[in-house]
Amino acid sequence: MGAAAASRSSAGFAGILALLMLLGTADGQSKLTSEQNAISLSPGKYRHLDHATNEELTCDKCPAGTYVSKHCTKSTLRECSPCPDGTFTKHENGIERCHPCRKPCELPMIEKTHCTALTDRECTCLSGTFQTNDTCVPYMVCPVGWGVRKKGTETEDVRCKPCPRGTFSDVPSSVMKCKPYTDCFGKNMVVIKPGTKESDNVCGTPASLPNTALISSSTEEGEQPYEVPPTTDLPKEANLNFTSTLSRCLALGFCLLAKPTLRQVLARDVMPYRISGAVTLNSPLLPQV
Repeated sequence: MGAAAASRSSAGFAGILALLMLLGTADGQSKLTSEQNAISLSPGKYRHLDHATNEELTCDKCPAGTYVSKHCTKSTLRECSPCPDGTFTKHENGIERCHPCRKPCELPMIEKTHCTALTDRECTCLSGTFQTNDTCVPYMVCPVGWGVRKKGTETEDVRCKPCPRGTFSDVPSSVMKCKPYTDCFGKNMVVIKPGTKESDNVCGTPASLPNTALISSSTEEGEQPYEVPPTTDLPKEANLNFTSTLSRCLALGFCLLAKPTLRQVLARDVMPYRISGAVTLNSPLLPQV
C-alpha cells in the first residue's frame, strides 16, 4: 500500500515537471518567433492588429507628409491621406494622425522653417542676436583693443579677447577679430608712430629727416618718447653726422652710437625735448654717458 502511494506521488511530480518544461519551451519559442518577426520586418512595413479577425497583419507604410487613414486588411491595401494644415510627418509612417506643428513664433523671434506637411515650424533670432530663455539677446560688442575670439551662434554669445602683441582693434565690433599691424618696412617705409592695442602703425618716409619728428621702431608701450630737434638747433659737432646716423637708427630699429662725443651731444641737446609721439632716443637706444 505504501509502495503504491509513493509510486503515484513520484509519477505526479514527474508530470508536473514535464508540464513546466513544456510551458517554458513554448514561451521561449514564442519569444524567439516574435524577435525573428521583428528582425524580418521590412523598413517600409508596419504591423497592425486587425480587430475584426484578431489577426496581426503587415501593411505598407505611408510616405512622409501623409498618414494612414485606413489600415490594410487581408484583401485590401492601406490608405494614406495628406496631413491637414498645421500638422506634419517627416518620415514614412504607420501612424493614424500627423504630428501637430509648434506654435507660431513670437517676437523678437522669427520663423526659420515654415510648418508644412513635411516639416515642423522652427523659430530663430534675427542676425546679431542669439536665443536664450525663449527670447533673443544682442551679441556682446567687443570694445576697442579687443577682438572676437569666437563668433556668436543661434544659441551662444560672442566671446572676446584682448588684442595680443602685434595686433589691434580700433572699432567696437561683435564680428571683427584683432588685425595685425601694417608692415611699414615691407612697404619700404619707417614707423612714424608705433601701433597699440587700439591703433595701427603709422608709416612714413625718412626723406624729411632730420627736420621732421619720427619714431624709432623699437619704442615700447609706456616709454616716454622724445622729439628730434632740427639740426640747426644742434651744436656744429653733431650736425655733420646727425642725419646719416639717425637714418641708420630708423632703418635698423636701434641706435649704436660709437663716438662718445656724439653720444654726449645727443644726450645733452636731444633727449631733453619731450613731446609725445616723437622719436625715442632714450635707453636702451642711447647708452648712458
